[in-house]
Amino acid sequence: MKNRKELDKQFLFERFDPSSTYIKPGHKREEQVKSVQECLPPYINRSAEKPEPKAPPVSACSSPVSAKKYHFADLVDISLIQKLLNECYSITGVTNALLDVDNKILSSVGWQGICDDFHRTCPGTAKRCQQSDSYIFDHLQDGTYVGYKCMNGLVDYAVPIIVEGQHLATIYAGQCLHERPDNKYFRQQAREHGFDETEYMKALEQVPIISEERMENIMNFYSQLVQVIATMGLERRRQIESAEGKFVKAFHCCPDPITISTLEDGSYVEVNEAWVESTGFERHEVIGRTGSELGIWMTPYKRDLLINSIRESGSVHSIETAFQTKFGEVLSYLTSADFLEINGTDYLLCIHKDISDRKRMEEKLHLSEECFSKAFNASPIIMCINSLEEDMVIDVNHQFCQVLGFTREEVLGQTLTALGFWLDVTERQLITSMIKKKQSVRDMEIHFATKSGEPRLGEYSAERIDVAGQACMLSLLIDITDKRQMEIEMNRLDRLNLVGEMAASIGHEIRNPMTTVRGFLQMLQAQHNFMDDNETLELMIDELDRANAIITEFLSLAKHKLSKLEYTDLNVVIKNMLPLLSVHALPQEKSVNIELADAAWVLADEKEIRQLLLNLVRNGLEAMHPGGILTIRTAMEEEYIVLSIEDQGEGIAPQILDKLGTPFLSTKENGTGLGLAVCYGIAKRHNASINIQTGLQGTTFQIKFNGMFQYVLSQKILF
Repeated sequence: MKNRKELDKQFLFERFDPSSTYIKPGHKREEQVKSVQECLPPYINRSAEKPEPKAPPVSACSSPVSAKKYHFADLVDISLIQKLLNECYSITGVTNALLDVDNKILSSVGWQGICDDFHRTCPGTAKRCQQSDSYIFDHLQDGTYVGYKCMNGLVDYAVPIIVEGQHLATIYAGQCLHERPDNKYFRQQAREHGFDETEYMKALEQVPIISEERMENIMNFYSQLVQVIATMGLERRRQIESAEGKFVKAFHCCPDPITISTLEDGSYVEVNEAWVESTGFERHEVIGRTGSELGIWMTPYKRDLLINSIRESGSVHSIETAFQTKFGEVLSYLTSADFLEINGTDYLLCIHKDISDRKRMEEKLHLSEECFSKAFNASPIIMCINSLEEDMVIDVNHQFCQVLGFTREEVLGQTLTALGFWLDVTERQLITSMIKKKQSVRDMEIHFATKSGEPRLGEYSAERIDVAGQACMLSLLIDITDKRQMEIEMNRLDRLNLVGEMAASIGHEIRNPMTTVRGFLQMLQAQHNFMDDNETLELMIDELDRANAIITEFLSLAKHKLSKLEYTDLNVVIKNMLPLLSVHALPQEKSVNIELADAAWVLADEKEIRQLLLNLVRNGLEAMHPGGILTIRTAMEEEYIVLSIEDQGEGIAPQILDKLGTPFLSTKENGTGLGLAVCYGIAKRHNASINIQTGLQGTTFQIKFNGMFQYVLSQKILF
């Protein structure tokens, strides 16, 4: 006997197939099959009474989808419907199935064994089933649903799914009883048709008994479900038709030539207006004919390459092709192609971008390129040639690609604006305006960006030149970012050195009288006569101490100050200082977090490193609001050891950023402006660099130490 899944399929197909027959279990097909064609109701083969309408010709400009019969599976998510019907069966225990009008099973669950194993396998009882089916089908339009008690004793129901008057599918339910079965009737039926009475009665016990009232509620639910499904189908249909309309408009309004042709022989099915204008052919001259017949493809094999490429890897883009117009002119195109399904058949959709003008320009430039190429490409200066009107890049030299990070192919045919080169568009507008007035541009400072978006500073010069009769601009650019940075750094260091020399010259001379004054103030504090002035004296001593601290910072800027460099583990220094740093943070309701590498050995003066760390941490804490977290990290980057101090403040203003490290520059109310200057001085004495990353989320100071001694030190420790 067949398994349940196979019987489900057999039953559902036989239920609507006029050529189906029923097989009695345990007998050979050729001996026991009896055709029941003559007893099938006429509705089963109604499709034969109405021949299928002849399909209209395929055309992209007429909605291909709306021209064909809609199928239910095309309008709704069948997998979602299957899950929903399965859940309905789990809740109600009522068998259900969903079939489209072509008798294709879209979903089925819970068919009863009494029907699968007995009623549908015997010609006598099968005929009764067919009569029930016929009744249900003929009365589908009578109400929201139809129900019928079949002559075999079970009850069946059905709900039609109709979208805009078109019957697309039907939900069937039932194979149940409304009351306890009449066992005497069913035993008589088993004996009458030769069923195994014991097995037949066991199958009857599995049939669910569902009251007529509950079944009415279930069918009302199915009816409402059908309305939801119909609404979903209608919305899907409208979306399809809307998409078709948009495709038609886009097809004909596109400024690039577009064609649709058959895969087999390349006959044109549709072409747009741009294609007609480009090739000179009229539409009626093309439709139904192949490119070979018209002599359009200069290299016909490329069409086969397009089709093979699409089959192997999907759509293809920007393949260079050549076509001959009606008047014999050869045009160059960049062709992109993909398959387009229309009425179940794949066609070739091609979009052609005319690059003939660009190709002609490139060919003319090539004539003089050999004389110009070596000097152009060998120049250490960034050079670029672009059209004056469109700003389209015609050529760039090797230095352009090396400095900006582009490949030559990425740049040609693009504009510098589209490549993100100009950081300030007004600079480009000014330069273009001057060149159009036939003025030269000499050593103009501009701001530009590389491919990665890195901002750079350059000296820009430009001249107007003619290339193949077209007005173009020859641009020369020298990257002065590093030079300008070095100038800024030199000026800053000069200021640091000047302040350091001044501090070294006068620091001791000022400290001596200050020490004397402080001593006498402490003596006055100890005398009874000045007890009332104790607060004023304490304030004077504090101010002297503050002045002394400033002088100490001055002395830290001394140009020739000696540092005692020793192998030092930054991790150890940070861990030792953490309690002190936390003392500064806790009163401000802030915290300090550390993330340390495995080892961070550098050649350094530990006292100066402590001073640098303390200054940067204090600045970071003062930049944050209560609740902020300051993070100290160490890491190994290539041959460098990096010490990072990251705060969660509001960042540093751009106008201040370039001036950091300048003595006496401070944004704090009581700041001396010497803390960062001291840090820069310490970094210089350690051959380290300070990099700053800042934004609205906070600021990070990175001090890069040379880690080349790491390996030597590890060897020393090992031995």
